[in-house]
Amino acid sequence: MVGKFDQTKSRGPFLEPFNRTIPSWLGNLDNLFYLDISNNSLTGEIPTNLTRMKSLAYSNSSQDIGIVIERNSSGQYLQFSSFPPSIILSNNKLVGSILPGFNGLVNLHVLNLSFNDISGTIPDLSGMSNLESLDLSHNHLIGAIPPSLSTLHFLSSFSVAYNNLSGKIPTGGQFDTLNDPSNYIGNYYLCGPPTIKNCSDEELNPYSKRDDNNGTHETIWLYLGMGSGFATGFWGVYFVLLFRRSWRIAYFQMTDKLFDDIYVMVVLSWRRLSKKIGRQRPIS
Repeated sequence: MVGKFDQTKSRGPFLEPFNRTIPSWLGNLDNLFYLDISNNSLTGEIPTNLTRMKSLAYSNSSQDIGIVIERNSSGQYLQFSSFPPSIILSNNKLVGSILPGFNGLVNLHVLNLSFNDISGTIPDLSGMSNLESLDLSHNHLIGAIPPSLSTLHFLSSFSVAYNNLSGKIPTGGQFDTLNDPSNYIGNYYLCGPPTIKNCSDEELNPYSKRDDNNGTHETIWLYLGMGSGFATGFWGVYFVLLFRRSWRIAYFQMTDKLFDDIYVMVVLSWRRLSKKIGRQRPIS
């Protein structure tokens, strides 16, 4: 069987009627094993149905004929004849996160999500035991590279360049062969071989350092605001008194009266206190 796909002989951009989003029904094509819809300006999130394709979920699939969908064509081909089982969604405008369900596609050989607007962390993909190529570059991924990826023994091509990843690059296993620095470039807080940056507390915990810096900046701005407010108020009063003679006379009269009132209050209070002490003094 070749699956229910009535456009296997079509040519041209078959995704045109789908409002530039990935149709979820693609995941219902039992024989679909090669999907390349890169460079299509597709938007929205990756549908979860793409992680349920039967031909990619079982490594010993008994199907001899599968469906191949490329950017400008589609058709029926002998499975694995020329196309390794692949999902290629690069050079679009996809958002959301990397679906954890990809981990169940044990027959997938190529996963390319590069040049999109995908965010979040990299989930555990160690279950993709036949994966040979993983390209997650040029997105907005954060967090650490999962050490479990080192168990993918067939992984020979790997890139997470130009994201916002942090922490130490895993070592051992397959990562000992993925030693091209360009695979990791563009991630300021990644450290360890094959980069030249040594790991420190700042690289291992970049967000705590960032929080400390934010607190310092807030304190500085607080004091700057208080200082500028005081200066503005002081010089504003000074210039008003300097150029308005009537206000200046009234100000000094008010100041004189205030000092007189304070002086009278102090003198009266002192006299009352002295009389009270005099009454309490015992007669010898």
